[in-house]
Amino acid sequence: MMVKYTFVAQLQRLHIDIENLREEKDSEITSTRDELLSARDEILLLHQAAEKAASERDTDIASLQEELKKVRAELERWRKAASEYEKEITGLQNSFQLRCQQCEDQQREEATRLQGELEKLRKEWNVLETECHSLKKENVLLSSELQRQEKELHKYARTLSVLALKYLS
Repeated sequence: MMVKYTFVAQLQRLHIDIENLREEKDSEITSTRDELLSARDEILLLHQAAEKAASERDTDIASLQEELKKVRAELERWRKAASEYEKEITGLQNSFQLRCQQCEDQQREEATRLQGELEKLRKEWNVLETECHSLKKENVLLSSELQRQEKELHKYARTLSVLALKYLS
Protein backbone atom coordinates (compact mmCIF):
# COMPACT_ATOMS: atom_id res chain seq x y z
CA MET A 1 0.00 0.00 0.00
CA MET A 2 2.79 2.11 0.53
CA VAL A 3 3.76 1.82 -3.05
CA LYS A 4 0.29 2.80 -3.96
CA TYR A 5 0.42 5.72 -1.67
CA THR A 6 3.70 6.87 -3.03
CA PHE A 7 2.47 6.35 -6.52
CA VAL A 8 -0.66 8.40 -5.84
CA ALA A 9 1.43 10.95 -4.04
CA GLN A 10 3.81 11.04 -6.96
CA LEU A 11 0.87 11.37 -9.33
CA GLN A 12 -0.55 14.15 -7.24
CA ARG A 13 2.81 15.84 -7.10
CA LEU A 14 3.21 15.31 -10.82
CA HIS A 15 -0.26 16.66 -11.34
CA ILE A 16 0.58 19.69 -9.16
CA ASP A 17 3.87 20.14 -11.02
CA ILE A 18 2.04 19.92 -14.33
CA GLU A 19 -0.52 22.42 -13.06
CA ASN A 20 2.26 24.69 -11.86
CA LEU A 21 4.03 24.34 -15.19
CA ARG A 22 0.76 25.02 -16.99
CA GLU A 23 0.19 28.11 -14.90
CA GLU A 24 3.78 29.17 -15.50
CA LYS A 25 3.40 28.58 -19.23
CA ASP A 26 0.06 30.34 -19.27
CA SER A 27 1.59 33.19 -17.36
CA GLU A 28 4.57 33.28 -19.77
CA ILE A 29 2.23 33.05 -22.76
CA THR A 30 0.06 35.84 -21.36
CA SER A 31 3.14 37.88 -20.57
CA THR A 32 4.60 37.20 -24.02
CA ARG A 33 1.24 37.97 -25.64
CA ASP A 34 1.06 41.25 -23.69
CA GLU A 35 4.62 42.07 -24.73
CA LEU A 36 3.79 41.19 -28.38
CA LEU A 37 0.67 43.37 -28.24
CA SER A 38 2.68 46.16 -26.67
CA ALA A 39 5.42 45.71 -29.29
CA ARG A 40 2.78 45.64 -32.06
CA ASP A 41 1.27 48.87 -30.72
CA GLU A 42 4.73 50.42 -30.54
CA ILE A 43 5.49 49.23 -34.08
CA LEU A 44 2.16 50.69 -35.20
CA LEU A 45 2.98 54.00 -33.50
CA LEU A 46 6.49 53.99 -35.02
CA HIS A 47 5.02 53.14 -38.42
CA GLN A 48 2.52 56.01 -38.10
CA ALA A 49 5.29 58.34 -36.96
CA ALA A 50 7.45 57.20 -39.91
CA GLU A 51 4.55 57.77 -42.32
CA LYS A 52 3.92 61.20 -40.83
CA ALA A 53 7.64 62.06 -41.04
CA ALA A 54 7.74 60.78 -44.64
CA SER A 55 4.65 62.84 -45.48
CA GLU A 56 6.18 65.93 -43.85
CA ARG A 57 9.46 65.25 -45.64
CA ASP A 58 7.60 64.91 -48.97
CA THR A 59 5.75 68.17 -48.22
CA ASP A 60 9.05 69.85 -47.32
CA ILE A 61 10.68 68.49 -50.49
CA ALA A 62 7.76 69.72 -52.61
CA SER A 63 7.90 73.11 -50.90
CA LEU A 64 11.67 73.33 -51.35
CA GLN A 65 11.37 72.29 -54.99
CA GLU A 66 8.78 75.00 -55.56
CA GLU A 67 11.00 77.52 -53.80
CA LEU A 68 13.98 76.35 -55.87
CA LYS A 69 11.91 76.75 -59.02
CA LYS A 70 11.04 80.34 -58.00
CA VAL A 71 14.68 81.10 -57.13
CA ARG A 72 15.85 79.68 -60.48
CA ALA A 73 13.25 81.78 -62.32
CA GLU A 74 14.38 84.86 -60.37
CA LEU A 75 18.01 84.02 -61.09
CA GLU A 76 17.21 83.68 -64.79
CA ARG A 77 15.49 87.09 -64.74
CA TRP A 78 18.56 88.57 -63.07
CA ARG A 79 20.84 86.91 -65.66
CA LYS A 80 18.74 88.30 -68.49
CA ALA A 81 18.73 91.75 -66.88
CA ALA A 82 22.50 91.55 -66.34
CA SER A 83 22.96 90.50 -69.96
CA GLU A 84 20.82 93.43 -71.12
CA TYR A 85 22.77 95.82 -68.89
CA GLU A 86 26.06 94.43 -70.22
CA LYS A 87 24.82 94.95 -73.80
CA GLU A 88 23.71 98.47 -72.92
CA ILE A 89 27.03 99.21 -71.19
CA THR A 90 28.95 97.84 -74.19
CA GLY A 91 26.82 99.95 -76.52
CA LEU A 92 27.38 103.05 -74.39
CA GLN A 93 31.12 102.36 -74.21
CA ASN A 94 31.29 101.95 -77.99
CA SER A 95 29.24 105.10 -78.49
CA PHE A 96 31.43 106.97 -76.00
CA GLN A 97 34.61 105.73 -77.69
CA LEU A 98 33.25 106.74 -81.09
CA ARG A 99 32.33 110.19 -79.78
CA CYS A 100 35.73 110.52 -78.12
CA GLN A 101 37.39 109.51 -81.39
CA GLN A 102 35.25 112.02 -83.29
CA CYS A 103 36.09 114.72 -80.72
CA GLU A 104 39.79 113.86 -80.95
CA ASP A 105 39.61 113.95 -84.76
CA GLN A 106 37.80 117.31 -84.65
CA GLN A 107 40.31 118.66 -82.13
CA ARG A 108 43.20 117.46 -84.31
CA GLU A 109 41.61 119.07 -87.37
CA GLU A 110 40.96 122.27 -85.40
CA ALA A 111 44.50 122.20 -84.01
CA THR A 112 45.90 121.71 -87.53
CA ARG A 113 43.72 124.55 -88.85
CA LEU A 114 44.71 126.81 -85.94
CA GLN A 115 48.37 125.84 -86.41
CA GLY A 116 48.05 126.85 -90.07
CA GLU A 117 46.41 130.13 -89.09
CA LEU A 118 49.11 130.71 -86.49
CA GLU A 119 51.83 130.14 -89.09
CA LYS A 120 50.03 132.49 -91.47
CA LEU A 121 49.67 135.11 -88.70
CA ARG A 122 53.36 134.70 -87.77
CA LYS A 123 54.37 135.26 -91.38
CA GLU A 124 52.07 138.28 -91.55
CA TRP A 125 53.54 139.46 -88.22
CA ASN A 126 57.06 139.07 -89.59
CA VAL A 127 56.09 140.95 -92.77
CA LEU A 128 54.36 143.68 -90.73
CA GLU A 129 57.27 143.81 -88.27
CA THR A 130 59.73 144.16 -91.14
CA GLU A 131 57.50 146.80 -92.73
CA CYS A 132 57.23 148.58 -89.37
CA HIS A 133 61.06 148.64 -89.01
CA SER A 134 61.32 149.91 -92.57
CA LEU A 135 58.70 152.57 -91.88
CA LYS A 136 60.49 153.58 -88.66
CA LYS A 137 63.76 153.91 -90.55
CA GLU A 138 62.00 155.83 -93.28
CA ASN A 139 60.31 157.98 -90.62
CA VAL A 140 63.71 158.66 -89.02
CA LEU A 141 65.14 159.51 -92.46
CA LEU A 142 62.13 161.67 -93.34
CA SER A 143 62.28 163.37 -89.94
CA SER A 144 65.97 164.05 -90.46
CA GLU A 145 65.27 165.29 -93.98
CA LEU A 146 62.41 167.46 -92.66
CA GLN A 147 64.65 168.93 -89.97
CA ARG A 148 67.37 169.54 -92.53
CA GLN A 149 64.87 171.17 -94.91
CA GLU A 150 63.37 173.21 -92.06
CA LYS A 151 66.85 174.41 -91.14
CA GLU A 152 67.54 175.21 -94.73
CA LEU A 153 64.14 176.90 -95.01
CA HIS A 154 64.91 178.95 -91.89
CA LYS A 155 68.26 179.74 -93.32
CA TYR A 156 66.69 180.88 -96.63
CA ALA A 157 63.96 182.70 -94.74
CA ARG A 158 66.61 184.59 -92.74
CA THR A 159 68.56 185.24 -95.83
CA LEU A 160 65.44 186.51 -97.58
CA SER A 161 64.56 188.62 -94.55
CA VAL A 162 68.01 190.10 -94.51
CA LEU A 163 67.84 190.67 -98.25
CA ALA A 164 64.37 192.11 -98.02
CA LEU A 165 65.50 194.46 -95.28
CA LYS A 166 68.47 195.50 -97.34
CA TYR A 167 66.39 195.94 -100.41
CA LEU A 168 63.74 197.89 -98.58
CA SER A 169 66.13 200.13 -96.84
